[in-house]
Amino acid sequence: MAPASALAGPKADARVQEILDGNELYIDQKQAKVNQLAYRPELISTKQSRGSVGFSTGAQARISKNSQLRLGSDCARLTQGQMLISGKQNTCVGSVKMSVRGTHYIVEVLEDGTTEVAVLDGQMTFSPGDTATKFGPGSREFAEREVLRFGPDGQLLSRRCMAAADYRRYLTSDLVQGFFFPLPMVQALVSTLRLEVPGVTQLLVLLNTGGNRGLLGLPFGSSL
Repeated sequence: MAPASALAGPKADARVQEILDGNELYIDQKQAKVNQLAYRPELISTKQSRGSVGFSTGAQARISKNSQLRLGSDCARLTQGQMLISGKQNTCVGSVKMSVRGTHYIVEVLEDGTTEVAVLDGQMTFSPGDTATKFGPGSREFAEREVLRFGPDGQLLSRRCMAAADYRRYLTSDLVQGFFFPLPMVQALVSTLRLEVPGVTQLLVLLNTGGNRGLLGLPFGSSL
């Protein structure tokens, strides 16, 4: 008799959690439903809808409109659009791989082919395609509460510290508003904002309203 693991079939890499603003979320060009499973190397894509998927790692991705995310063996590859990751999930864009132990970060592929990465809390390491030519002596290949921009070839073009205005912009964006499922590590994000970003905690209180559809996904009345 075959072992139970073999009978169960391959383990899913992701599960659709939510679909917002219509039903235009697809898995390999086929319209998807909530709770549908996705397996590598399938492509998760959106048109005029947003959505969230839960990874087998326990992490969550909130995917914006007009985005494409390819499931891979060592990372989820964003080829178009924007997404917010919460938890332990690696992401690849072009020749750049972003590795995390547990954090919140936003990745966006811009129209000019560059990529912008905003590390909201925690720490991320990034590995361009050719680190020998992309980094000089004393450079850091990790980011903490920074905004980074990479060229189409993986070259690090710029980096700067996150400012309070950045947090306000991201926390009021479509990647945060209206989701029911909470971010897996949202309390870690809140703790970071309390300690490091003056004036943003009050914004979180204002966002966390609206019954069980608080904009951070937290139940109404949850402690911030």
